[in-house]
This record gives sequence, C-alpha cells and structure tokens, in this order.
Amino acid sequence: MRGVPAATLAAFMLAIAPRAADAALICSGGHLHYGGSEFHANRSEAADSAIDAWRRVKATTEGAERAARMFPHKEQLHCERATTKEGWRCFVRGGPCHKG
Repeated sequence: MRGVPAATLAAFMLAIAPRAADAALICSGGHLHYGGSEFHANRSEAADSAIDAWRRVKATTEGAERAARMFPHKEQLHCERATTKEGWRCFVRGGPCHKG
C-alpha cells in the first residue's frame, strides 16, 4: 500500500477488524493486565483482540501511530480455552500491581 499515510491505513485496519476487547488496565492476581479479549472461536482471534486492547492502552502514552506497530513480549500474552470449550480468551499481562 505505497503512498497511503500510516494514520489512514491504521484507521482502515481498525474499521475492518473484529470487535476488540475494551482497552482497560486491570489488576488481577497481583499482575497488571491490559484489557483482554472476549471469547473468540479460536486462539488466534482472541490473541489479536487482546493485543489490540493492549495497543489502545499503550497509545495513551506512546501515541497511536507508534502503538499500532508495537507487540507485547510473547511471555506477556496468556490465553486459555473456555471451561465449556466454547472459545478462547487472552490477556496481555504486565508487571506487578497492588490493589489500593
């Protein structure tokens, strides 16, 4: 896509992407989580959703254009299959946190 401004391309990608998780910081189990995915049919879609939520949180400090090109370390991405086996859910895990 030569000649298309990065901001335009990012907006297009967000428009066609599946509904992503809410971008929120959550303190759970002593670790900070950057939002998380809703349940998705497969692990890949759930991971994409969680990474998108993480990027939206990062955009507040890094800027949207830079955050759109960022990826969390693979050790930070945690995915689980639903106990009912009806889908997958993922979270991007950050550092330690304390509920206050």
